[in-house]
Amino acid sequence: MDPKKSLKPLTRPLARPAASPSRSRFFILGLGVKALSWVRTFLAVRTFLAVWAFLAVWAFFTVRAFFEVRAIILVRPLLGVRPLLGLALLGFWLGGPTSLIFAQNSQATPDATHLTATLDPIVVVGTGDQQRASWSTKSLTVIPAREIAARQTLYWPALLATSPGVFYANRGGLGQMTTVNIRGVGAKYATFQFNGLKLQDVADTHGAFTYFLEDQMGTSNIARLEVLRGSSGAVHGSRAIGGVVNVATDQWFDGLKAEYRHELGPFGTQIQNARLAYGQSDYFYIDLNPVYAKTKGPRFAGAYGLFYENRGASLTAGYKPTKGISLELTSLFYAATRATAETPTYKPGARDDFGLDELVPQGAVNPHNRRKGEVSQLGLVFSQEVNPAWDYAVTIASGQTQRRYYVETTFNGFNKSFYKGETFNLSTRHNVRPTDWLTVNLGWELETRKYGRLYTPFSASGNFTEVEKRFKAHSLEYFTQFQGVFLAEKLRTVVGLRSVAGGGARGDLAYDLSAAYYFPDLTKLRAQFATGYRAPSLYELYGVSYSRGVFTVVGDPDLKPEKSRGFEVGLERPFWDERLTVGVTYFYATIKDIIFSGPRPGQTRGFVQGQKSQSQGVEASLTFWPGDWVKVAASYAYVKAKNQTTPNSSQWTRVLGLPKSVFNLSLVANPTPVLTFSGQLAYRGATLDSVDGPTASSPALLYREKAAAVLDLAATYQANDWLKIFAKVNNVTNVRYTVGSFLAPGAAFYGGLSLTY
Repeated sequence: MDPKKSLKPLTRPLARPAASPSRSRFFILGLGVKALSWVRTFLAVRTFLAVWAFLAVWAFFTVRAFFEVRAIILVRPLLGVRPLLGLALLGFWLGGPTSLIFAQNSQATPDATHLTATLDPIVVVGTGDQQRASWSTKSLTVIPAREIAARQTLYWPALLATSPGVFYANRGGLGQMTTVNIRGVGAKYATFQFNGLKLQDVADTHGAFTYFLEDQMGTSNIARLEVLRGSSGAVHGSRAIGGVVNVATDQWFDGLKAEYRHELGPFGTQIQNARLAYGQSDYFYIDLNPVYAKTKGPRFAGAYGLFYENRGASLTAGYKPTKGISLELTSLFYAATRATAETPTYKPGARDDFGLDELVPQGAVNPHNRRKGEVSQLGLVFSQEVNPAWDYAVTIASGQTQRRYYVETTFNGFNKSFYKGETFNLSTRHNVRPTDWLTVNLGWELETRKYGRLYTPFSASGNFTEVEKRFKAHSLEYFTQFQGVFLAEKLRTVVGLRSVAGGGARGDLAYDLSAAYYFPDLTKLRAQFATGYRAPSLYELYGVSYSRGVFTVVGDPDLKPEKSRGFEVGLERPFWDERLTVGVTYFYATIKDIIFSGPRPGQTRGFVQGQKSQSQGVEASLTFWPGDWVKVAASYAYVKAKNQTTPNSSQWTRVLGLPKSVFNLSLVANPTPVLTFSGQLAYRGATLDSVDGPTASSPALLYREKAAAVLDLAATYQANDWLKIFAKVNNVTNVRYTVGSFLAPGAAFYGGLSLTY
């Protein structure tokens, strides 16, 4: 069913639309577009060749995958040299750029400074294809561009804290370690996507994206953040146990969009973000977004600041050679350098300058110790709407991450450790609508993962010779999903199933059963029962550790995937002509066969499994529109998360580093067409965490972090059609608190300007 023809979205204006620019303003661009139209016929021929190149690749792998699962082994040499990626790049040159959104014909998003806020946007994270947010049978939160712009932050992970059930933690300020824990199950069970392109770090110990989350900056072209809470393994595969976060960018827009943003702050902080984009929604678009961030960082109790520098950019583009066919590109790159931080220590009876009893906060180790990292992702998609009852997409994607640590030694050299991960993904998805009340999604996904690590095992003697270890794995997954609409659109159901072969999860299954019922007063009752899994990482399967001149195999190729099972029940109720909406959800989830580091037969350490974890709690949300120019939102989550102390043990312990409760209250207001205000009050409950003892040989001790409430404020003034001036204050009341035993920055003022065209 066409989402545009049903459940009409409710809109409330937050700012008056700007006057349309005069045609003379785009006279030169008009000439350029006219020139492009002269060569369109030539490009159409190239596109025809590119389309059939993609179809040839798709047909080859479809036949192989259908008749023999062992196709993974048969095509291994091809995957090793990656001729398919070369073919994809050739297709890009022939036919034009493409994006990694499964559903084509994405809606254009208005400019964040002159928009009406759509309360029922079209999203893709719930089922993998287009649907309105109100149709979701699962727990879903959407953060629109208007709120992102009002918060005046270029670091989009920080925006996730306003979503109920999301536990956001930043350890030390800009560029320092960040974790996002959804529903208390653990940061390694959250999946992040950029325009549907999975962000992953194969070189991470658990194969998660935890090392590079703190580098995700630049929000000038983000249309919305989609936060799906709860297990979604049947749709999104491995690690989607806690939830999925998708960053959706502006697509298929009209006209020129240009912006330059410059922000200054304490500790020598400066952040720059630019955007240059142009498009015709029925023909093409291209969008470039570079970003640069640098800070000396706070010193806290150390002698040196927590230095951080990040250079990155995203590029998205799309081309429609004919009606119903589109080619899209999504690419992302970040390169960051950060100082290595000291680990906080616990000294009983001591007091520090910050009033934090017995805790000595961290600083940088020295000016030379650094961690350098790079992350890149590239996705190409060919999609076609064959007829109203069938459309499909073919995706080719590649990703790479690398981390290099430089640690100064007494030999005037550096002990270097290097981690590198690579992924290559080929998939297809078909959306079939045999009737108005049924949609069937089915397809398959083939992925290869590579992990490499360089060691300097002889650095203690001044020999910095590098030794390399490499591992590789493949996986093939099939998925299908049935979406039904019954009882005059009052009942929506989703049934999904995913089967996995290879990659440490051979023979595993994940399924998803969810439904939502809409009462006449628009009250929505929903429920879900789902399973998920996390395939063992390459390091957990084949990892090698070095200590005292000896290499030890710590991985275990016989590890099974971790498996989850859980359910949730939720209710959403609107009041006063939908000016007030209240929601509440109860959730429960268990994970078994957890992989952890521990003693193995014949050695002191390695990866073993067998423990279980349990998480249950309540999420609540409230959205209130007192007027068309102001929005108030509140979210609350209470979670009880615990782990078994040992496999098959009857004793359970509380999960460390996770508060039992969090609360967020936010406000966005446009009192006049030129002024925007935003504020956020974030409460984080008391937390129990571990911290190092006073000496190197001391065992880790438990440290209780006090609860804290932090207030952030921001304001934006539209001086004229092309200039904005903004200011923000973080931690207005200068609360001194710790996160993961790392001291959080105090009150800080930031300001800057934005130039738009």
